[in-house]
Amino acid sequence: MSDLSQSSSVGNRLTPYGPGKFYSWVVCAAYEASLDGSDAECGDVDECGEHYCLVRGAIHPDDADMQTRAHLSEYDRAFLREHAAGVILREDGQGFVGADFYADATRLDKAWAIASKRIYDCESDAAGEP
Repeated sequence: MSDLSQSSSVGNRLTPYGPGKFYSWVVCAAYEASLDGSDAECGDVDECGEHYCLVRGAIHPDDADMQTRAHLSEYDRAFLREHAAGVILREDGQGFVGADFYADATRLDKAWAIASKRIYDCESDAAGEP
């Protein structure tokens, strides 16, 4: 899975967080939303090198903390509205957090299935299961 906010021309217009654990303030807002409760999680950065978190539904900028809200541009807010199906966050072993945002729930579900399988395969290999 690639980080949409980093790999697309759209991501180049998002307000950069820099330097820090997030690529953009939009990713930071999604991460904050995940702390309030995610729909699913899988993985372990120590065991598999990554941890995934699924948040279904829109990320509402007004739910972010005051510092994050202050940094979100109108473009960032529109991006969040357009990608209201949900987000998959990925934290790597170094603590960096990336995110894939989805406007379509079917695509979100397919991407989550891929991430879940990747983690299942890693955990099975680590446990020595065939």
